[in-house]
Amino acid sequence: MGEVNRYFARVKWIVFFQSVLCAMAAMSLAIVPYFQRMIIDDIGGAGGSLGKIMKCIVSFIFFEILTVILIYFMQVVDINGRTRIRLLLHEDFMKGIFYLPYEKFKKKSIGEYISINSNNIDTIVNEYYEPIVKLVGDIIKVVVFGVVVFLTIPYQIGLCIVFFSVLIVFVPNIFKNKKAALQKISMKGTGIYTERLRDFLEGKKVVNKKTYNSIVNEHSRAVDKMISQKKRSGIFGMFALSVESVSVKGIDLFTFILLGTLFLNGKLTSGMVVATFLYSSYFVDPIQDIMMQVHFINTNRTVMEELVHFIESYKEECVEQQEVLEDFQEAICLENVSLQYDNFQMKDFCYLFEKGKRYAIIGHSGSGKSTLVNLLMRYEGDYTGKITIDGKNIRNVNIDKIVGSVNQMEYVFKDNFINNVTVYHSYHEKNLESIIPLFRGCSAIVNAITKTLNCGALSGGEKQFVSFMRALVANGDILIMDEPFSAIDKGNLNKVMKMFPLLKEKTIIMVTHDVNENLKYFDDIIIMDDGRIKASGSYDTIKTMLG
Repeated sequence: MGEVNRYFARVKWIVFFQSVLCAMAAMSLAIVPYFQRMIIDDIGGAGGSLGKIMKCIVSFIFFEILTVILIYFMQVVDINGRTRIRLLLHEDFMKGIFYLPYEKFKKKSIGEYISINSNNIDTIVNEYYEPIVKLVGDIIKVVVFGVVVFLTIPYQIGLCIVFFSVLIVFVPNIFKNKKAALQKISMKGTGIYTERLRDFLEGKKVVNKKTYNSIVNEHSRAVDKMISQKKRSGIFGMFALSVESVSVKGIDLFTFILLGTLFLNGKLTSGMVVATFLYSSYFVDPIQDIMMQVHFINTNRTVMEELVHFIESYKEECVEQQEVLEDFQEAICLENVSLQYDNFQMKDFCYLFEKGKRYAIIGHSGSGKSTLVNLLMRYEGDYTGKITIDGKNIRNVNIDKIVGSVNQMEYVFKDNFINNVTVYHSYHEKNLESIIPLFRGCSAIVNAITKTLNCGALSGGEKQFVSFMRALVANGDILIMDEPFSAIDKGNLNKVMKMFPLLKEKTIIMVTHDVNENLKYFDDIIIMDDGRIKASGSYDTIKTMLG
């Protein structure tokens, strides 16, 4: 709960100001029944004067208007509070994701992250933060109206109302655990559906007359599963609220019977009966609201705690900064690296990548080429053995400054060229100016992509150009690439490969399926097979071996 409380501490002054306005509005409202009682009992009699009646009416109207104004400003402050807490949660959640190592990031699907960033945060703001703020306001109302009840109506009636009201506050705890469990299942179901929906939309090209009905039915099953979980949670929630509402109505019934009996016996005046009904309502209504807010808080507490725990856990990792490698001096060394998943196994893999050399990794599909790249990029962390850069274990250091990567399906943002290659100005634009001459032979395609306002709309080959240029602009000493040019036409590919000898300061490690003359631009060619190195050597050596 300490992690959650830190968020409320960041909006404490907003909540405080809102609470002050709530107290003022409650006191203003509490005065209204006094004037109603005067009109009925004192002024309504034979001795009532027009002056007294007008004075009461004006006072009544004044305090009603004052109450409305105070409530308006209270709601404005409430909107500011909700906006602030939503902003904090969205920002911190995304910071946590962006700092997350890829090997941990991939444990959840994109759909789950999107669902958390939208559905879970909406739930937290509207059904956890807001109920807590309202709970504070309702407690203030109970205190204010409770004092008024004891000062204005017979204490015996006031004691009975307070006693039963306090008793029913504990009713929500009966359903607390069950509601929280069902809400958690419902939120998880929403995340799963969001991922399925994303999957269906990205697969739009597969939909045709033959597949339409099957895909629609599959989507319907996904929707039905999500809706059934939400329905189950909603029905139980309404049942719990109904039970709580019945307990509150019991107080109304008790008050009605008691006041009726006392009035018929001449113990209360008609004005006192009206005032007591109003004060009882003022006191009991916040009690009912308290139960509703407690219901929401109990139901959504787990959602809030899990989100904040996610955010805080990676904040702690961020505080514990790893050593940052500033430059690459000697070599990348893999020593007895082993891992296994599905039907693939890499066992006791050893190799040394030397500074300034260019390496091509070839082999059949499933031979371990991409696995090797994922290990070097720290995308894969579930392995034994050791991978070091200049003698330092990559598990314990930050390699972002010296290692750049280009994957076959490297993501480009739906934004302009500059924002993509500099990653929103993370990298210096002057680096871009220095690499542009390298692409002189591909001027037609480079001119086209540099002018685009939406790189997401580019062709596959054009996107790979953007990704490659981004890696060069990042200016890392090591460039690791996995099928980076698979969508580029042969003519432009040959021109790109001719750049490699010009990148003299770079250590290049590239996976490729193209076994052709472009391999001559590499110092060493590694042939992978079933998670091991089948052979390695120069272009001439490998060419002779492959015949």
